[in-house]
Amino acid sequence: LVEAGDYAAAIPRLLHVLTKSPGSPAAVEAKYWLGFAYFGTSSYRDALLEFEEYLHRAPEGAYAAEAQAFLDRIRAE
Repeated sequence: LVEAGDYAAAIPRLLHVLTKSPGSPAAVEAKYWLGFAYFGTSSYRDALLEFEEYLHRAPEGAYAAEAQAFLDRIRAE
Protein backbone atom coordinates (compact mmCIF):
# COMPACT_ATOMS: atom_id res chain seq x y z
CA LEU A 1 0.00 0.00 0.00
CA VAL A 2 2.77 2.43 0.85
CA GLU A 3 4.67 1.80 -2.35
CA ALA A 4 1.41 2.23 -4.30
CA GLY A 5 0.96 5.66 -2.69
CA ASP A 6 -2.09 4.71 -0.62
CA TYR A 7 -0.67 6.22 2.55
CA ALA A 8 -3.97 6.73 4.34
CA ALA A 9 -4.75 3.00 4.10
CA ALA A 10 -1.21 1.95 4.95
CA ILE A 11 -0.87 3.90 8.21
CA PRO A 12 -3.43 1.93 10.27
CA ARG A 13 -2.05 -1.37 8.98
CA LEU A 14 1.49 -0.40 9.91
CA LEU A 15 0.33 0.72 13.34
CA HIS A 16 -1.32 -2.68 13.74
CA VAL A 17 2.02 -4.39 13.07
CA LEU A 18 3.62 -2.25 15.77
CA THR A 19 0.88 -3.09 18.25
CA LYS A 20 0.79 -6.80 17.49
CA SER A 21 4.55 -7.47 17.40
CA PRO A 22 6.38 -4.44 18.86
CA GLY A 23 9.78 -6.11 19.25
CA SER A 24 9.85 -7.98 15.96
CA PRO A 25 11.98 -7.25 12.90
CA ALA A 26 8.72 -6.51 11.06
CA ALA A 27 7.99 -3.75 13.59
CA VAL A 28 11.38 -2.17 12.97
CA GLU A 29 10.72 -2.16 9.23
CA ALA A 30 7.20 -0.85 9.86
CA LYS A 31 8.75 2.17 11.60
CA TYR A 32 10.51 3.13 8.37
CA TRP A 33 7.41 2.60 6.23
CA LEU A 34 5.27 4.48 8.73
CA GLY A 35 7.66 7.43 8.49
CA PHE A 36 7.48 7.19 4.71
CA ALA A 37 3.67 7.11 4.80
CA TYR A 38 3.47 10.06 7.19
CA PHE A 39 5.86 12.00 4.97
CA GLY A 40 3.62 11.21 2.01
CA THR A 41 0.64 12.71 3.82
CA SER A 42 2.65 15.80 4.83
CA SER A 43 2.56 14.76 8.51
CA TYR A 44 6.17 15.77 8.91
CA ARG A 45 6.30 15.76 12.70
CA ASP A 46 5.02 12.18 12.80
CA ALA A 47 7.41 11.21 10.00
CA LEU A 48 10.31 12.73 11.91
CA LEU A 49 9.49 10.70 15.02
CA GLU A 50 9.14 7.44 13.10
CA PHE A 51 12.37 7.90 11.14
CA GLU A 52 14.25 8.77 14.34
CA GLU A 53 12.86 5.67 16.05
CA TYR A 54 13.77 3.50 13.06
CA LEU A 55 17.36 4.76 13.16
CA HIS A 56 17.48 4.23 16.93
CA ARG A 57 16.36 0.61 16.53
CA ALA A 58 18.31 -0.14 13.33
CA PRO A 59 21.19 2.30 12.83
CA GLU A 60 22.68 -0.02 10.21
CA GLY A 61 19.30 -1.20 8.89
CA ALA A 62 18.32 -1.70 5.29
CA TYR A 63 16.63 1.72 5.18
CA ALA A 64 19.03 3.67 7.41
CA ALA A 65 20.41 5.86 4.63
CA GLU A 66 16.93 6.63 3.30
CA ALA A 67 15.59 7.38 6.77
CA GLN A 68 18.49 9.77 7.41
CA ALA A 69 17.87 11.48 4.07
CA PHE A 70 14.21 12.02 4.98
CA LEU A 71 15.22 13.39 8.39
CA ASP A 72 17.64 15.80 6.75
CA ARG A 73 14.90 16.97 4.36
CA ILE A 74 12.38 17.47 7.16
CA ARG A 75 14.85 19.33 9.38
CA ALA A 76 15.92 21.60 6.50
CA GLU A 77 12.40 23.00 6.18
